[in-house]
Amino acid sequence: MPYTERVDLDAAGSIGITIDVDGVLVDDVSAAPGWQIVAQHPKAGLLRRRVKPAPSAVVVLTRTGPDGHEERELEVGQLDDGSWELAVRRQGPCPSSGPITTPGGSVTVSSATTSARASSAPVVQVAPADGWGVRSREEGPDDIVVVFARDEEEWEVVVLLDDDAPPVADIDHRRQLGHLT
Repeated sequence: MPYTERVDLDAAGSIGITIDVDGVLVDDVSAAPGWQIVAQHPKAGLLRRRVKPAPSAVVVLTRTGPDGHEERELEVGQLDDGSWELAVRRQGPCPSSGPITTPGGSVTVSSATTSARASSAPVVQVAPADGWGVRSREEGPDDIVVVFARDEEEWEVVVLLDDDAPPVADIDHRRQLGHLT
């Protein structure tokens, strides 16, 4: 029996996928108003009526919002051991105040860091959610990387710091779907 799922991309829309013995298909992409589909694989060509399943799928949506450029990316792929992994990446402007919150936990960067990059390493507070742990934490002058993990799932929060641009938040959610076929 095929595995089907509808993946929510928060305000960007949603994507339907199906995985069976032949591979993965993107059933449909529902982009929210203002969002554009800039990449989709696999996708039907002009001469093909039915899309051929593939060992992986990628869909990228973008928009320029009130605070700057935002991107959402879904990737589904079969790993070397035959199991499947689903990843959703969200990238956009870093909140000017308050934490970056995920189901795995939250990361708060000092307001001095988010308004104008400090010359020393930023002050960061990390708080894992109940049932989650911090797998890794790296802080440097150019970025902050925190990975929250539990079982077969992880949330990676990256804050990219640049002297000439506002900070960018890059949040990656990965989860193992297991052997589905």
